[in-house]
Amino acid sequence: MSVPLEGPLTSGVWMHYALTRIRALVDKPREDMTDDELRIYSLATAALAGGEPIIPLIERGAARLCRVCGAEWPLRAAAAHVAGCPIRTATA
Repeated sequence: MSVPLEGPLTSGVWMHYALTRIRALVDKPREDMTDDELRIYSLATAALAGGEPIIPLIERGAARLCRVCGAEWPLRAAAAHVAGCPIRTATA
């Protein structure tokens, strides 16, 4: 995928380029993704979502996802962040 660069490389131009690439990745069917694309998929969706670091997972029933470390856990269970996640220590 190519995004033409028009004018100087400003932060706005860079953000447009980055968001265009992120949207293309998020919109791609998961079964067509490479292993590298699947690894960064959760980071890409987090970049587009903004807001809180812990979000509900509607498609998987009553569950939550940490957009920082990628950990998932049931809604009624205690948070199960990955070791070293900064959200884990901030909410402890």
